[in-house]
Amino acid sequence: MRPDDVELLTTPDALTMRGELLLVAVAHPALDTNDYPSRLHRVTPDGPRPWSYGHADTAPAISPDGQWVAFLRSTQPGEKPQVYVQPVDGGDA
Repeated sequence: MRPDDVELLTTPDALTMRGELLLVAVAHPALDTNDYPSRLHRVTPDGPRPWSYGHADTAPAISPDGQWVAFLRSTQPGEKPQVYVQPVDGGDA
């Protein structure tokens, strides 16, 4: 393992599941910004795919009807997280 490989390490965090929808927060170290950004990934039989594209998206929760996902997002390093809501099928939060 080389020092540059550290940024390739990912850490799964909070996950949520409702029906066939499984979302997990995945974080990785960013050495250039000295930060630990995270995104939500949708897990399918084909493997995980990025589902959200914020700076630090964590703590996903799927609505009881399975149509919406609420999660915490920080748009900049050191910023206090806010609650965002996004449709399950995609779109902007």
